Amino acid sequence: MLWAGLLTTHKKAMLGDIMDDKDVKEAALKQAQEAYGMFLSFMKWVAYIFIVLVIILAFFNFFDDPTGSKHLPEEISDQYDPSGLSKK
Repeated sequence: MLWAGLLTTHKKAMLGDIMDDKDVKEAALKQAQEAYGMFLSFMKWVAYIFIVLVIILAFFNFFDDPTGSKHLPEEISDQYDPSGLSKK
């Protein structure tokens, strides 16, 4: 009998206060809501940084293609000679 009482006291000391099922659900809900809020805040700042980077890149014409999306622009066509590839 004495050992059972000590064992129960020892378990309570190790586990702390034993929480009710409702208390566990409320604590988990509170923690999930806080984590979701932090996630939304983080994603908002990532979106702001991305938008600012796109604006900066557009300002410096990063998205401008000077070749006009041609495979072989005229400026470098004299440097490229595919007919001379078979010569040894």
